[in-house]
Amino acid sequence: MRDFWRSRKTRLALTFVATLSLSVGCGGTDGGSGANDKAAPVKVGIVEQPPYSSQDKSTGAGTGVCPQLITAAFTAAGRPEPTYIVASAYSDLISGLQAKRWDMVGACLQITAERCQQVAFTDPLETETFSLAVPNGNPKQIASLGQFGKGGLKLGLLRGSTTNAKAKALGVPESAISLYPSVRDLIDAVNAGRVDAAFAGGQSLQGIAAEGVTFLAASDVVLQPAAAAFRKDDKELMDVFSRGLKTIKDNGKYKSISESNGFDPKITINVTAEQACTAR
Repeated sequence: MRDFWRSRKTRLALTFVATLSLSVGCGGTDGGSGANDKAAPVKVGIVEQPPYSSQDKSTGAGTGVCPQLITAAFTAAGRPEPTYIVASAYSDLISGLQAKRWDMVGACLQITAERCQQVAFTDPLETETFSLAVPNGNPKQIASLGQFGKGGLKLGLLRGSTTNAKAKALGVPESAISLYPSVRDLIDAVNAGRVDAAFAGGQSLQGIAAEGVTFLAASDVVLQPAAAAFRKDDKELMDVFSRGLKTIKDNGKYKSISESNGFDPKITINVTAEQACTAR
């Protein structure tokens, strides 16, 4: 009987130790990697929108200017390469972050006053330019967004993008706007005649191999910084990233990654998140 109780106590002690080990090993934020777990890859939400962000299907690595900068920053900060998760739509990026499906948004969101209330932006990673995609020959002679407030012209926009607010601010009525889930769908809508032009980030539009369309600068739209984003309460992880970002700015990697993807680093390299948020 004594041996029974001795073995039973041993089993209980081992069970307690195992349970304690599991509870410590599984620490961190629900749905995320947790800033305190230095060995765990950060989960990064992106969308398929080259050259800003995309995913190599064979390796799972993030590609495009924003994931490349993010990977370089975390590596410089001594963290493992992030895990990239492709959201089903651009409009899911912030909601997925808030629901803790990923630890940060890595698709480079344009910095707006509304988004500055929702998320904590990093310092800008690139500065957004915008383009109109029109049928070859530009038969309607489109040069600006302001033209879509009259004459029955139809404009295609990316659902969840800040281009919607930009268009409305320049007088484009809701009735003239058609929303699409991806840049590929925007180009297809122009080619099919469902819209007279599509308006989106210039690099993302031109990153789609497309026949039948011409890309034009919208004369009434200004440049806008874009950045990665964290949940506002995830300050420790954001601090890790910020240290890494400063390192790659200092050692020249920021410049080389930006330029290799067709972006001008001089426009953004010295702009802070605070400056971008308060300028809006």
